[in-house]
Order: sequence, then C-alpha cells, then structure tokens
Amino acid sequence: MSDEEMLEQVEMVRAMSRMFPTADPWGQRVDTLDVIMPCSTRSHFPSVRAMLDQFFRNRLNDTKNATSLMLLAKENAIPGLDLSDASLFQKLVTSWPWRILTTQSTRAGSWLEPLRQIALQTYKELNVAVAQRNDKQVKRLATSIHQDNIIRMLKKNQNPSQTYIWRFHREVSPTKVLSIRGTEGHLGQDDPKFGNRMLLHALVKFDTEQSLEIYDKRGKALHKPADSEPTFGPGTFPAERRRVTEYLVIEKRMWYDGPWVFREQMYEGRSSQ
Repeated sequence: MSDEEMLEQVEMVRAMSRMFPTADPWGQRVDTLDVIMPCSTRSHFPSVRAMLDQFFRNRLNDTKNATSLMLLAKENAIPGLDLSDASLFQKLVTSWPWRILTTQSTRAGSWLEPLRQIALQTYKELNVAVAQRNDKQVKRLATSIHQDNIIRMLKKNQNPSQTYIWRFHREVSPTKVLSIRGTEGHLGQDDPKFGNRMLLHALVKFDTEQSLEIYDKRGKALHKPADSEPTFGPGTFPAERRRVTEYLVIEKRMWYDGPWVFREQMYEGRSSQ
C-alpha cells in the first residue's frame, strides 16, 4: 500500500468518526507491532553469520525499545507513571536518557515495573479463565489470534464433565518486558475522551511455577497428585508443580478504559503461534 493510499484510508476513518461519533473506528484489529524476540548470541545458532545476525537484531531491539520508551514518556503514556511534572533537566540530563535504556530491567522502581505487575496479574486471570472455560473472561483478556486459539482449544479439548483448577505458585524468575513498541493508534482530529492516543504492544516473558488439577464430576482426581504438598481445602488434591516459560504480547489501546489484553504468543527461534 502506497503512502497516498494509507493517507486516504486515515482520512476515510476520520470521516467515519465524525459521521458516527458513538462508534470507535480506531478499534479495528491491527497487526502486532514489530516486537523482537531477543535471543542469546552464544548458542542456538548453526554458524558465526547466524550468531552475528542475531547480535545485530538484539541491538536493533534495544534501539527500538529506547525509542518507544522515549515516545511514551513524551506522551506521558508509560503505564502506571505520571511524568507530567518532569523538568527539562530531568528529560535531557539526569533521568530520561538512562531510563529509556531500562526496558528489560526487573528492578523495583524501574519505569516498566507497573507494566510488569499488570502483565503478571492479567496472565494469572487469563489462565484461571481458561481453566474455568469462562469464554466471556477469555474474550475480555485476550484478543486477535491469541483469543482465537484459546477459544478453539476450549471447544476441542476440554471435557465439560471435568473440572479444571489452575494454580499459580511462584515466579521462577521475575516477569520481564523483552520488547516494547508504541505508536499513535488514535488518529482522530479530537483528543480521545479517556487516556491518550497511544497503542502499546509489549513482548513479556513469564517464567513461573504452576499446576493444573483435574477432577471428574464425582470429585475424583484425574491428575497425578503431588507428594507432600499442602491441600488447598477439603476434597482437593494438589497437582505436581511444573515450570512454564511463555512469551506473550500484551496490548493496550490507551484511549480505552479497559483491561490489558494478550494478543499473541511467541517462541524462541520460531514465529508467532
């Protein structure tokens, strides 16, 4: 699509927003922004050339992370932070120049600490919804291809006569933002009534210990019970814990007063789901 055609589309959507003020033409499905899965350059590569390619890809991700954080900071759109009172000296010298380099930091007080907390809480809520076969909650917390895949899996695999209980036990390593991208997603002439114009996508790594209990309609455990695990109440039989590492893209249209949603799963060395 040429630049002229893209501009024509934007103008068409703007015209629709004026004609139908109660509709949101900026809420259409969009492709995932160009988040990058950073990989180690010390292994997993068949040649020196492949290793160098990934090294430069990682550096490109670092650069785009910093650029996106600077854009979000300028728009005061970093989740959970209010940077409206930042002085010019802070922006140019003492704070922002190094803060924009901390996308992957897991330290307390880092700019993306609130986003990491939001992502982990949303991850827990979505897994509980999947275990409970709660389609409404799944559609609230997942979108795009990730929602499609979950709904398809629920229809295909889960036995309605069985009860599933998903439990989160702990983070093996801290939840981490690997790649973040922000762009202006609301292009209307008028400012949105809520939030700001930014569309934000972040690739987040979850490294957790979790378990899944399965019971039949009589309450009989169909999973392998864990040894020496405390029970969670009468009639429950804790399942063995397992370590699960997942890479998910979380999305927020910042002009919506709604939850963050997962839109895509990614894998090391592979494309998205």
